[in-house]
Amino acid sequence: MAEINLTGIADLLTQVVGLMPSFVDLIVAVLPVMLVLIIVGFLSGLFDGIIQMVKGVLK
Repeated sequence: MAEINLTGIADLLTQVVGLMPSFVDLIVAVLPVMLVLIIVGFLSGLFDGIIQMVKGVLK
């Protein structure tokens, strides 16, 4: 009966699992900054739309 050598796959999985906390830390560090940028962009677009609407009415 032929046996399958899984040591290479086990090493690869160990390395991938070792990288996961780094990715989680990166996402946790970047997510608040992205949320702030999204909110600021939304609010500036909203105020720009309101200002353009008022300018259009006043013409």
